[in-house]
Amino acid sequence: MKDILLRASVDNLNLRCFFVNAHTVSNEICKAHEMKGLAKELMRRTIAISLLTSPLLSEDERYTIRFQYNGLMKMMVLDVASNAQIRGFASALEVGNNIPMADIIGTSGKIGLVKSNSKRQLNSGMTLADCGDPALDLATFFNISDQLPTAISVFENKTHCCAWMIQAMPGHNPMSLDDLQNQLVQPDFERESLSMLTPQKDFNTQLLTLLKKSGLDISESKVKHHETLIPRAFCTCTHEKTLGILNSVPSEELEFMISKDDGAEISCQFCSKNFIFNALDLRKLINARKT
Repeated sequence: MKDILLRASVDNLNLRCFFVNAHTVSNEICKAHEMKGLAKELMRRTIAISLLTSPLLSEDERYTIRFQYNGLMKMMVLDVASNAQIRGFASALEVGNNIPMADIIGTSGKIGLVKSNSKRQLNSGMTLADCGDPALDLATFFNISDQLPTAISVFENKTHCCAWMIQAMPGHNPMSLDDLQNQLVQPDFERESLSMLTPQKDFNTQLLTLLKKSGLDISESKVKHHETLIPRAFCTCTHEKTLGILNSVPSEELEFMISKDDGAEISCQFCSKNFIFNALDLRKLINARKT
């Protein structure tokens, strides 16, 4: 299955549903940061669930999602755009496969979401993250911050990195959402999801299967499929922007970089791309301040 983000609404139940396979893009981001072991596994899963927020955005908007934990991972930051483009980084790049996931995530933390566009920050929110699972923590955020009952599940292996999110809009019977969450984590539903192909009818069929298993009465005509998105990795870093960062460094420190290293090298936190500036570049910054 290729990377894809599918979305649909179920009008008579006031539900909106999202499914993503982020296998390729999550591997691309982890490879850029040389992530290994369980750190890579956790980051891949977190990339998948973060992509589920893309359809909630309008054009030119983005979410910056910060997962902070007291375990070995410490922090993961994902930046998601409305067109399913994503970038991110994590504090821990390698964690051994024999370490319990509970120790990697920890027992407490916070999750914060900032919505912004190219001009300004639009809004932000933060909730506790103590579920021991980024998927459940993100669902809790929407439950509390946006007052939208939300069910999220994620599963990954060597060939897939998939996630589901179902949100109940105003007017929905909240009692059925617990049934939906339970169905999302069932092994048989995971197997069915992995076998799902990309055409619209297959997604609708899979969605109907989930809802029917949850005991909900629904007809296929009530499922409305929306635009399909293709997840992709991106970064906004450029040589010019990075030079602007150096321009905020005091002249004394720039002089030290020239004398010690004959220039400077800066690595982008999101994509790990290196930008090299020679002594002449730094000298121009210093001289410009004197005029």
